[in-house]
Amino acid sequence: DATKTKSTGKNNVNYKLVMKAPAIGDVYKVTATAQTGVSTTAEIKILRKPVGIEIHKDAESHAQFTEKNPKNGKAIANTKYIPIGESFEMYPEVNVGESAKKAQWVPAGTDNTESVTYTQSGKGKVIIIGNVVYGVKEGKVTITAKTPNNKKTTLKVEVQP
Repeated sequence: DATKTKSTGKNNVNYKLVMKAPAIGDVYKVTATAQTGVSTTAEIKILRKPVGIEIHKDAESHAQFTEKNPKNGKAIANTKYIPIGESFEMYPEVNVGESAKKAQWVPAGTDNTESVTYTQSGKGKVIIIGNVVYGVKEGKVTITAKTPNNKKTTLKVEVQP
């Protein structure tokens, strides 16, 4: 059941879609048709609501990257050092539990959860393909993983000679 809620500008029409008792995993198809007959269809899938996101270093332990600074030996959270030419894999996981203290970590994009997209600062220092990071040029980079629901986290990467 859709009802028109707002029309702004020549080409912008916003509708509110009311779904009766949607369940996680349900898929809805919505079609918009213009007066000219041109139409498009979008698919809406009901996903588990994330309360947080982290980039983990493996799929089993749900541990975040924590490495020792090579200069002073202090542990630094959410940090990864990598030599040029080497690679490592990231495991983005979303927390679908009740809270941060009652976490239930699920791999992003699986089990009816949101997927992530990556952005990076320091362009040209790493290449990200899928969830694998390749060190290509010396320097520091911050990788940000973000869900469509605007949950995000960062991982600092330092590519070393």
